[in-house]
Amino acid sequence: MFGMRKDNSGAVNTAVLLGMVIFVLIAAVVYPLVGDRVADLTNESSENYVGASEADLVSMIPLFYWLAILLVVIGVAIVAIKDST
Repeated sequence: MFGMRKDNSGAVNTAVLLGMVIFVLIAAVVYPLVGDRVADLTNESSENYVGASEADLVSMIPLFYWLAILLVVIGVAIVAIKDST
């Protein structure tokens, strides 16, 4: 009884993973705001228009938004898995 340990192999910290899912859901809810801002930056009639030369760069903002979300999710998943071992 005293020499036996509980086998935690393959276990993951569920609270951290639940937090990660909530983070992704919040990111998905906020994404339309990012899309609206990008649309303002590329719309010629908007006062925030950045110009035609920067339009290609500005159109990549949503891509970098999701890449940042993905990077955070991968990092949190790695920490959750390492915490469980």
